[in-house]
Amino acid sequence: MRPFYLNGMMRALVMALVGIFTPIYIYEIAGIGWVIGYYLLMRIVVLFFAIPVSHIIEKIGFRRSIGISLVLLMICYGTLLGYQGEWWLLIISLVASGLNIPFYWLARSSAIAQDSETAHVGRQLGILTSVEAVATMLGPLSAGLIIEQWGFGVMYLAAILILLASLVPLLSMPPHTHKNGASWEGFVRWIQSRRYFHNAIGIGARAVDDYGLNVLWPLAIFVLGVNTGTVGGIFTLSALVALVVRLVMGRMFDRLHDRRDLSDEWVYGAAAGVNAILWLLRILAHSVGIIVGIDLMGAIFGTTYSSYYVDYEQLGGKRMGSIAYFVYGEMMYSIMAIWLFGMVAVGWYLGIWREVFMILAAFWVLISIIMARESNMK
Repeated sequence: MRPFYLNGMMRALVMALVGIFTPIYIYEIAGIGWVIGYYLLMRIVVLFFAIPVSHIIEKIGFRRSIGISLVLLMICYGTLLGYQGEWWLLIISLVASGLNIPFYWLARSSAIAQDSETAHVGRQLGILTSVEAVATMLGPLSAGLIIEQWGFGVMYLAAILILLASLVPLLSMPPHTHKNGASWEGFVRWIQSRRYFHNAIGIGARAVDDYGLNVLWPLAIFVLGVNTGTVGGIFTLSALVALVVRLVMGRMFDRLHDRRDLSDEWVYGAAAGVNAILWLLRILAHSVGIIVGIDLMGAIFGTTYSSYYVDYEQLGGKRMGSIAYFVYGEMMYSIMAIWLFGMVAVGWYLGIWREVFMILAAFWVLISIIMARESNMK
C-alpha cells in the first residue's frame, strides 16, 4: 500500500490545486454551457472506454496503467494551459481527462482490493484517504492565491510538475495480476443482480454527490461573486476538518463492521441523511458565512458518508474478486454523471441550474443508503 500512499498524496494535491478551479476557469473562458458540455462529454468518454481500457490494464499491469493516467492528466492540463480561444483544445483536454479516469481508478481500486486486508480495510483506506486529505487541505487555498497573483496558467504548470514527481513512487509498486471478464453483457447482468444492485445504486448516487460538490458547488459559489482566494480558503478549511474525520472513521468502521450487526449501517445512513439536508440548505446559501457553516458541517457528515461508501465499495470488490466490478462501477458512475449534467443543462436553460443539481444531490445521497447492504454480504 505504501506506493499508493505517496502517489495518491501527490495526485490528490494536483486534484486539489486544479479540481475545483477547472470549472471556474472553463466558465470564465467559454461560459457555463462549455462547463456542462466538458464534463458531460468527458464522462461519455469514460463510459465507452472503460471496458477497452480494462483489457489494456490486464496486459500492461497496474503500475504502467497508473503511469499512463498521469501522462494523460499532463496532456489535459497542458492543453488548458495553452488555451487561446481554440475550442479543439478543450476537446483534447476532456478526452485526455476522460481516458485518465479508467486508467487510474480501475488499476488503483483493483490493486487496493487485492492488497488491503479485509479485517482492516477501514484503517488502511482511512490512512490512504487521510494522506490524500492532507494534500487536499493544502491545495485549494494555494491554488486560489496563485490564480489571483499569477493566473490559471501558473496553477496548471505547477500541477504538471507535481504529476511528474508522482511517477517516482510507482517504481516500487509490485506487479499485480487480476481477473477481468468485463463486457457490456456483464454490465447489464451486474446491475440486475441482487448481489450487486445495491452497489450500482450507491456508486451512481456517489457520482451525483461528487460532481455536485467538486465541480458545480465551487462554480455556484464563484458565480455568487466570491473570489478564487476565498473559494480556495473555504475548501481548505473544510478539508482540514475532513482530515480529522477520516482518521477517526477509518478505524471506527473496522470496529463497527466486526460486530456483524447494523452498527456501521446506522452511522452511514445517519451521515447520508444529514448530508442530504445540507444539500438542500445550500440552495439558501448566499453569503460566505453561511457557505462556510454548511461546508464545515458537510466536512463532518459528508466525509463520514464518503468514508463508509469507499469501505463498502472495496468490500464489494473483494467479494466479486474481479476488475470487472470496478469497470462496471466506473460505467455506472459515468451514466449518472452524464444524466446529472444533462439535467443541469435543462436547469441552465430554465435559469435554475444551481437549484437543480442541489436537489438531485440531496435525493440521490438519500437513495445511496441502500449501499449499506454490502456490510453483511458474503
